[in-house]
Amino acid sequence: EVALPPEGSQDKTAGDGVLYATTGIDAAWYVVKTNGDDRAAPRRITSHGAQEKLVARVGGKAILARQLDDVTQLLAFTLDSDPLGPPEVLASRASTWRFFQSEPPVILFTQAGSLYALKLGRQEPLKPVLVMADVENTAYLGYDPGNDRAVAASRHGRVRAARCDGSQSSSSTIVADVGYALFHLDVVPRAGRVLLTLATLHTAVPHPMSVLTARTSGINATVEVPLAPVGYLLLAAPSDFGALPTSAPLLTPDRSAALLRGPGGLYAARIDGSESAAPRLLLGGEFVRPVPGLSLAADGRGWVAQTDGAMHYFVFDASASPQQITPRTEGGSKAAQRALWANQGRTVVYQRGDGLLSARITGDDAAALVPLVPSDVKVGRLQAIDPKGESAVFQTASGPDRSLLIVSVDEVRGGEVPTPEPLTP
Repeated sequence: EVALPPEGSQDKTAGDGVLYATTGIDAAWYVVKTNGDDRAAPRRITSHGAQEKLVARVGGKAILARQLDDVTQLLAFTLDSDPLGPPEVLASRASTWRFFQSEPPVILFTQAGSLYALKLGRQEPLKPVLVMADVENTAYLGYDPGNDRAVAASRHGRVRAARCDGSQSSSSTIVADVGYALFHLDVVPRAGRVLLTLATLHTAVPHPMSVLTARTSGINATVEVPLAPVGYLLLAAPSDFGALPTSAPLLTPDRSAALLRGPGGLYAARIDGSESAAPRLLLGGEFVRPVPGLSLAADGRGWVAQTDGAMHYFVFDASASPQQITPRTEGGSKAAQRALWANQGRTVVYQRGDGLLSARITGDDAAALVPLVPSDVKVGRLQAIDPKGESAVFQTASGPDRSLLIVSVDEVRGGEVPTPEPLTP
């Protein structure tokens, strides 16, 4: 049986191939070419019986996480090794960790009461750097790539930052000490700002209450200011991967403002707190949510969000006017479970229910929904877009054949729906 690659994987493509996992007694990770040449004999990259979860694909390596009771091993497997060799152990007993898609990609993790940074792709072998000593009870991690600083926070609102080169391992900066429980922590890339979502603890499950913004360094590092009034919360793209405590806030391309859920719609507020009293309404509607899987468009100018089940593309110019690219659905039902960019950001491919559809964001046929698979093919999960951006990889929802399938995004002509081709046995 072919299992879904772990949700939340940063990138399942590997050169001209796609990473996937099998389940059962012979569970293992494989890489298979998207052109179908090695369908009968995909390359196995992990030993049989392993239960790793995918963190990221970086260069010629797959970074996998292996859960061991209450700690995690982080392992690097070479995708083109022949024969199969042992993995490179990046962390043997990580208690808290988080992957950051930056340049280069970074993993922060705590182990034995200290915080380490691991920059992927810069050196061989990969070597963690001690960033902060004495970080017991760390619950949240963040990374500021502009200043190359790691941010660590306890659940009770004490937030510290230090450079990832190890030069401040014993002299970290106190970024904030709000004296209140945290619901989440985010760092705004290249803006030197940390976003703190406070929580109420009147029930067993913490409830988000309000969002503060603070600097990660400088003379005013410990001055926190509101981002928006109480009742507004960050619109964030959640990770689908349960082992990864990640959810990235949706920001305007210049990172000057964050998107917020608010009363009756979608709002934007500047991350310096200057619009805290009156965030800007971008789009009215209920059931405001992100689209899992989508990131900033290839042209760097826009983002996609959902309200009432419809996807809207926002070009953040002076007006930040939204462009509806999919129909609304009654009561916000049948929202996109997952969506990915294709054709260099000109097309959104998305899964809705057990169907697979595409919608262009520009041109004469913008907002025209195009089915990518026949109605008798039930999609279980949209997995990836091939490296060229021309085909979608998915797995069926049920039935005896659980192999990965691939279908062209561009072959739809005159209402004729293409037939998906199998990638794996």
